[in-house]
Amino acid sequence: MTKLLEEKCDPTDVGRSLKIAVENNSADMLHLLAPMTGVYIKEDPYIVAALVQAARKDQVAMVDILVQYSDQPTVEEAILQLSSNGDIAATKLLLEKCDIVSTKHLFVKATEKDVVELVEILLEQMDTSCIRWALMTASANGYIGTVKSMLHKCDSTSIGCALEVAVHKRELAVVDVLRERCDLTSICDAIASAM
Repeated sequence: MTKLLEEKCDPTDVGRSLKIAVENNSADMLHLLAPMTGVYIKEDPYIVAALVQAARKDQVAMVDILVQYSDQPTVEEAILQLSSNGDIAATKLLLEKCDIVSTKHLFVKATEKDVVELVEILLEQMDTSCIRWALMTASANGYIGTVKSMLHKCDSTSIGCALEVAVHKRELAVVDVLRERCDLTSICDAIASAM
């Protein structure tokens, strides 16, 4: 039967069938269909959609099956989509399936894409250097919400570095937020480096 499906179905058909399998809570169909979608170089959009759907419905068994047939970029994309839409419980469900390396990678991606909710969830697990890099990235891009969400975990060195980047990039709203947390020396250094 699997051979027949592989011959007759294209990835779009399989993707639609995955959605139906999740809707019907059919583990057997997921085991059959999930391996058939892996024709994508990066994230598999059909598995991503099925993961999002299963996580939103809190279908842990379905999530486990889909993760089994997914690569890490596919799971990460599902997490980014869920957290971007404010689906915190579903985001946390999928985060339980990630290893620490993926968690750091997700934190970086969340910072680059200004996904404040995911940044806040992952912040406690990050080390100082990762937080510093993320704060500098968010500051350079003018992501004020992301910057504000990280400040309580940042040391003065991180804030000073982020201020320099924000001044250099002329992100004035971010400069105002960071300036309140800096000493006079850091402010002078940031201005001097931007000139």
